[in-house]
Amino acid sequence: MQAFWAAMEPLLRNATEVTLATPGQPAAREARTSRPPPPSPAQDGTLPSPGVPSPPSQATSSPKRPSTTTSVAEDPRASNPAAWRCKVTTRGLRAGTVRAARFVPGAETAYAVGASGGLLRWEGQGWSTLPSPEAEARTVRGLALLPEGDVLIFGEGALLGRVGATGKLDPWSVPDPTVTFHGAHVDAASGTVTIVGDRPTVVSPGRGPENRVATVAQFALDGRVTLWADVPASTRLRAVTRTPGGYYLACGDWGALVRIALGVPEFVASVCGGHLLALDVLPSGTVVTVGAGGHALSIAQRLTPTLEAVQTTRDLLCLALGPDGAPWAGAAQARLVRRVGSSWVRMSGEVGLSCGIIAVTVPQLRRVVAVCDDGAIIEGTLT
Repeated sequence: MQAFWAAMEPLLRNATEVTLATPGQPAAREARTSRPPPPSPAQDGTLPSPGVPSPPSQATSSPKRPSTTTSVAEDPRASNPAAWRCKVTTRGLRAGTVRAARFVPGAETAYAVGASGGLLRWEGQGWSTLPSPEAEARTVRGLALLPEGDVLIFGEGALLGRVGATGKLDPWSVPDPTVTFHGAHVDAASGTVTIVGDRPTVVSPGRGPENRVATVAQFALDGRVTLWADVPASTRLRAVTRTPGGYYLACGDWGALVRIALGVPEFVASVCGGHLLALDVLPSGTVVTVGAGGHALSIAQRLTPTLEAVQTTRDLLCLALGPDGAPWAGAAQARLVRRVGSSWVRMSGEVGLSCGIIAVTVPQLRRVVAVCDDGAIIEGTLT
């Protein structure tokens, strides 16, 4: 399989249409695009209505995140698409029902922001509503999990604040009210929250990408801003993570890669022609990043990028590491891919959904769980 994809990589990257593999078979044709397509309508489902309270058993405080464990030995079968069985265990409602979602690391608990702006929680038995702040759903771009179980929500119009068990929003003071935040990384050890996004330029305050500049910010856990800076060489940053070297790495539109060290953001390079939407650090210290049009790259510790073959050209929207250190990506059209060697192989067959996967977790070596943008839950099991 790896040899096949290594041979196919030039064709995958130079053609305007490529072959999309179904598990274990040659691929069907799909068009590559550099920009994320609009979400597609999905199946009917069972999300709770806005304002419906959670059952008593769900109304307790947020669960604590489990401690980080070392990687376990890889199961050779995990690299075989035919060994995975994926099914929809929670039906969705419609595309856009879930604005953003995040799993508790190492657990099968997910938090999400619904279409009405309210907070939702999934713990294996369907979605339940949580006490939520009053926020316009259209302004929410993402959420992150803070120590002790609080949720940090962020988005347009300088939306940024902590939501506790009571559902009250504790807003954090933001220097620029026009900024839009797209991604965040919480470092509990240092008590630092790093957030990336973009804001209109002073000269041309339009909403087009050409009139915006990337922004990097850092906050203490009590909401005090400790870093605020623009990155003039980039128009928008979408995700950020901390590397083993102690510096932060952010990715964004048109393949932008930005290094943040000692409070100074530095534009590294534009490493591809697509928008990079997520990134994570492997146990080896290598960073992997994925994005629109099926782009996937590995970034060595010296920040040298390598384009990798991917068995789909659908947008790759999110990332998660398994207990064995292997990264998984969730994609548009309800696709799940796993990195095998230096290629990304599609592990999910057709599950009858056209929604995008916006959050994924691999809580066990033989199990993967994904949240779709219509509220559906897909679960995969290694057989």
